[in-house]
Amino acid sequence: MVAVAEPLDVRPGDLEAWATAAGGWFEEAYRYLRYEIGFRPNPAFIGAWLSCSKDDRGSLKRIQDVADFVGISRQAVHKNIVRHQLRQWAEQLMLARMRGDHLAEVDKVTYTQAVDLDAPVAARQLYYKRAGVLDDQETLTERQQDSTLQGLLRDLREAGEPNNE
Repeated sequence: MVAVAEPLDVRPGDLEAWATAAGGWFEEAYRYLRYEIGFRPNPAFIGAWLSCSKDDRGSLKRIQDVADFVGISRQAVHKNIVRHQLRQWAEQLMLARMRGDHLAEVDKVTYTQAVDLDAPVAARQLYYKRAGVLDDQETLTERQQDSTLQGLLRDLREAGEPNNE
């Protein structure tokens, strides 16, 4: 995991600037809670902070640090956590982050196996499905039928039989 650089020239209380300066997961989590879910700035900031690993929290290591930066009491931070169920939101965000990180690793391994000349067909099919090239078995069947139909039409043309195209 990459540590977040310390926010530079960000005044206490400037939550947008801190989220942007922190970058990475903190910014994504803050923007999701603020603009997608609709939380006000303080709860969105606290929820984003809760969803980050210690490395991603920058200089805000403790709840007291968050309270001081946001400009509210430590008790107000705890009230926000309870009132807006921020621990549950943070847990969902952490799961989404882990899922995203893990899928990227799986995709890399799948791709590596699929491009190997000796790769089994299953590895290539999995990669094509994941890449969206191979939709499902019905699509394959439809393509095979189309291919068969085209072959029949070609055979008819070669035999000189009329067709109604």
